[in-house]
Amino acid sequence: MTRPRLLAALGIALLSFVLWLLLRSEPAPEPQRLPAEEEAAAPTAPPVHVEDSVPAAVERQAPPTPSDQRAAPGPSAPVTGLRGVVQEEGGPSLPDILVELLDAHGATVQATTTDAEGRFAFDQLAPDAATIATRPAPAGLPRIGHGMPRSRGPGPGGPGPGGAASSTIRLWRPPSGAITGIVVGDRGEPVAGATVGTDRPYVSLGMVRWKVLEGEEPRMSASATTAADGRFELPFCRHGQHLLRARLGEQSGSVKVDADAAGVVIRLGTHLGGAVVLAGQLTDRITGAPIAGARIWIQRVRRAEHGSSAIGVARVATDLQGRYEVQGLEAGLYGLQTMPDGYAPAAAEGEFADGNHVLDLTALPARQVRVRVVLPDGRPVKGAQVRVRDAAGGTVQVPALMDMLGDGVRTDAEGVARLRRMPAAVLTLSAACADFTAAGRIELDLRQGAPEEVTIELPSAVASFARQHFFKLLDVHGKPAVIEGTVVASAFDGEQLLSRVEGRWRDGRFYLGNDQQYDFAEPIVAVGASAGACRIEIAAPGYQVETLTLEPGAQSPTKVTLRR
Repeated sequence: MTRPRLLAALGIALLSFVLWLLLRSEPAPEPQRLPAEEEAAAPTAPPVHVEDSVPAAVERQAPPTPSDQRAAPGPSAPVTGLRGVVQEEGGPSLPDILVELLDAHGATVQATTTDAEGRFAFDQLAPDAATIATRPAPAGLPRIGHGMPRSRGPGPGGPGPGGAASSTIRLWRPPSGAITGIVVGDRGEPVAGATVGTDRPYVSLGMVRWKVLEGEEPRMSASATTAADGRFELPFCRHGQHLLRARLGEQSGSVKVDADAAGVVIRLGTHLGGAVVLAGQLTDRITGAPIAGARIWIQRVRRAEHGSSAIGVARVATDLQGRYEVQGLEAGLYGLQTMPDGYAPAAAEGEFADGNHVLDLTALPARQVRVRVVLPDGRPVKGAQVRVRDAAGGTVQVPALMDMLGDGVRTDAEGVARLRRMPAAVLTLSAACADFTAAGRIELDLRQGAPEEVTIELPSAVASFARQHFFKLLDVHGKPAVIEGTVVASAFDGEQLLSRVEGRWRDGRFYLGNDQQYDFAEPIVAVGASAGACRIEIAAPGYQVETLTLEPGAQSPTKVTLRR
């Protein structure tokens, strides 16, 4: 082949290759549909009415039905359908709620309405759908925006309509109930500046803020303040019955109403929540003199097998004769607490049926003592818990941090605990570093006065242990021992006392520990032990003192047989 012919052949081959590349990258033309074909392919169902709040060009889809569900493709299939439910926060599903799909510019591209069970569905999602929005249909609350689901496979809801995978989402709408009314005084005059609250406040999605597209952002319906004409409004109240309480200074009033109630009248000094009226008098236990101006807190008490709960329901103040009265309580168990100036905390409890009841309270003058906790060598003990018990062994509540009543007060860096508002009575003060440390105790007679400072010495120099060990107490037949009284378990490192822990039966349970933090169905005691071997002594009323050696690595609990 000559040189010109070779060049011509190479040129033809290169041109053919370029033409092949161009033809390969050109998309195949789509078949064009004639107008007659488009008309024949149109659905025969009647058009769906679209409300004025939705553009006419938006496709409106019907709510889902069980028959709409078909098999879902594999996990790699994109989400082409969407279904979900609209539900009030903490409440029922919501029917007739408008659900819209918006594009990136906020324009509505698809819309549907929830059915009677609050469900909605989009069989096919528009390619430019970026946000889900909900609002009542036709009007009412703000328009709320929600993010689109991101999953690309079958979502938590399973197969979606139209043979496409979908994601189930839960949309929330604030409740629409609003309570309006007026607060008046005992003569019917409007009261301005009173606080009105409900026992069932609405809180929007915890710490998550709403994405409000239109209208005012939902507010928490916890409380409102009356205007100059005494009127108030609580918006977005949850469905159901509400107990409204109005308060101005020491005056209060309450009434029970339903959500959406209008024209509610709350009269200060009148409680219409229930049929129980509770009254009584607060007096000095020693002199019998009335105590005026003391606040009394009323709590509804509910007891369970493993504890109880108390919820404050009212607060009143005693008059010049020390008398109080609270109305509108529901039948049940109530506890009263008071802490008058110059007196120790006082409490009373009772269960009341409908009707009028009397429950008096007495308070003892308050005493103040500074307690210093030290080790045998005189070193101060930081963080020791100082507790107070009365002559019957019951725990005396004393003010601690922020004047909150508690079971005790901890010592500071100098080993000092300041006990305030203790009753003028014979008391036992105890101090311990933990449940398993030996507790020091002293007895004080505060009826005639109180010393400025007292010292409690711990019997052991040990404040913490390498291990804690439990012992199960059995009788000679291998059954749980029947014990009446207090069991004392002690641990010794040579002659030094390491731990002294008590246990006792109470209310069908066996309570263990100096702080009574453990309870069991059978007698179990414990000690704090060092890393090495310890001598253990267990003394139970009616039984011989059992002495044993606790070796390192011993299995806990250790079974101990008590002998009479």
